[in-house]
Amino acid sequence: MAKDNQSPRSLYMYIDYLSVISSLGIVLLHSHGEFYSFEPSLRWAECVLFEIVFGAAVPCFYMISGATLMDYRKRCSTREYCSRRIRKTVIPFLFWSLFAACWSLKTGMITAEDITPASLVSWILNSNRNPTYWFFLPLFAIYLSIPVLSLIPEKHRRAMFRYLILCGFLFASVLPFLCGVADIAWNSDLSSGAFGGYVLFPVTGYYIHAYNIPGKLRKLLYAAGAAGFIICFAGTIMLSYKENGASLFLVGNFSPFVILYSAAVFTWFRNHRFRSAFLWNVVSCLRDTTFGVYLLHKYGLDVTVLSFHRIFGLTAFSPAYMLGGGLLTYLGCMLITKVLLKIPVLRRLVS
Repeated sequence: MAKDNQSPRSLYMYIDYLSVISSLGIVLLHSHGEFYSFEPSLRWAECVLFEIVFGAAVPCFYMISGATLMDYRKRCSTREYCSRRIRKTVIPFLFWSLFAACWSLKTGMITAEDITPASLVSWILNSNRNPTYWFFLPLFAIYLSIPVLSLIPEKHRRAMFRYLILCGFLFASVLPFLCGVADIAWNSDLSSGAFGGYVLFPVTGYYIHAYNIPGKLRKLLYAAGAAGFIICFAGTIMLSYKENGASLFLVGNFSPFVILYSAAVFTWFRNHRFRSAFLWNVVSCLRDTTFGVYLLHKYGLDVTVLSFHRIFGLTAFSPAYMLGGGLLTYLGCMLITKVLLKIPVLRRLVS
């Protein structure tokens, strides 16, 4: 195991950097809007680039959950752990899911007649009114798994987590992908259980955070991550041209190439020494807004798209909107979150 000379404080600093950049990445990822609308053009290729570059943001967020929560037993009881997760994520998720229904009603996407107790429950469970909230259901599953995973004794945890990572990567990612290549139906039952689902990400995040990765193996992971990125980008473009439609075969959170790329990104942040006082001041200012930005950004993008179209005649397919609109949305959501954080009653809905 590689020796880690970082102080406890600096050991967690990278998580703040990664959280802020991932938060911005998710906004930019959703700002391009036209990845799924294939057209043989340079502009569409730019959408693919956005999709691949920022595709690591969600896996990294799940890895952060593992890195920060797996050792919760050293800080609090399981009762308190569950209570905090309910206060910090479940209640905000329920509130903003209901807000999404109100937003859909106001914008004419639904009518008052569409709102029933059953429809509200369905919208919450399936994130119909705000598709970006799909993120929360796997997150809740991760939260529920952590009390069990954290019971693995620390003297056995390194070996057991390595086993879970290898099995998870094999059964949830590599084998389904290879079956897809060979046009063989994959039995998803093989991906369930301890190996499958999103548990792979928090376990990977904790492993990278707690044990570090030796230099030679780290360089190998960086090379694999770079190769995964190139394969995702070039392969998606080639397959899309071949199929005359946006190909999703190489992208998605469980693509082996996306997982390698995401793990490489997480590892780089884990091992990089951030020395810029200016950057740290910026990150320190933004780190408490990442959750609020995620909750609000879809509404911000709706307003920004409309504004850019009316004022500049730009659409979500425009490179100027993809970057400018995304940055403007991030800034606006960040400022709104800062305001909400100063209001005692509302701060609990964005923090």
